[in-house]
Amino acid sequence: MTIVTAGVTLFEAFQAADALAAEGTHVRIIDLFSIKPINPKNIIEAAHKTNGLILTVEDHYAEGGLAEAVRSAVSTHGFKIH
Repeated sequence: MTIVTAGVTLFEAFQAADALAAEGTHVRIIDLFSIKPINPKNIIEAAHKTNGLILTVEDHYAEGGLAEAVRSAVSTHGFKIH
């Protein structure tokens, strides 16, 4: 799974990655320090290497936030975004 996060949720993403790794799940973390401009290339490359599953972790509403920006950036590639 690819975890995309930014700011204060980065620490929680690393904790989740450690827990998932202990269970045998490979995780990549992308720290987006800025929603705009977003670089879809990095997210797409990571998602291809992690079974196409993208999890966004953020500390505010999903609408207009990180999840929406990531979904928009990779929408034509058919990834599962949660």
